[in-house]
Amino acid sequence: MKRAKFATSVLAAIATIAIGASGAVTAEEAAELKGRSVKVTLEDLDLEKESGAHTAYYRLVHASKLACGVELSKKMKSAAARSDSTRCYRDVLTASVKEVDSALVTRIHEGN
Repeated sequence: MKRAKFATSVLAAIATIAIGASGAVTAEEAAELKGRSVKVTLEDLDLEKESGAHTAYYRLVHASKLACGVELSKKMKSAAARSDSTRCYRDVLTASVKEVDSALVTRIHEGN
C-alpha cells in the first residue's frame, strides 16, 4: 500500500510564487491571494487503487483552488487577477500532482 503526505508549505510556496509572478494584479488583490496555505493529507489513502487516487486528486484540486484564491478572484473586478488566479491554480495543481508522485494520480490529472 503506497501512502503519501503532501507538505503544506510546498502548496503555499507555489501559490505565492505563481500569484506574485504577475505585475497585472493590484497590490490589494495580490495581498488577498498571496500566501494562502492549505494542508492536504493523503496518508489515509491507498494511491495504488483508483478510489484512493481519485480522492487524492479531488483533495489536490480543492486545495489548489483555495491556495490560489480561485473563488475569491471571481469576485474581483480585475480580469488580470482572475486570470492570474486560474493560472496559479493550474500551476499549483500540476506541481502538487508531481509532488505526490503517483502514476494513477498523474493519469487522472492528465486526463482532465
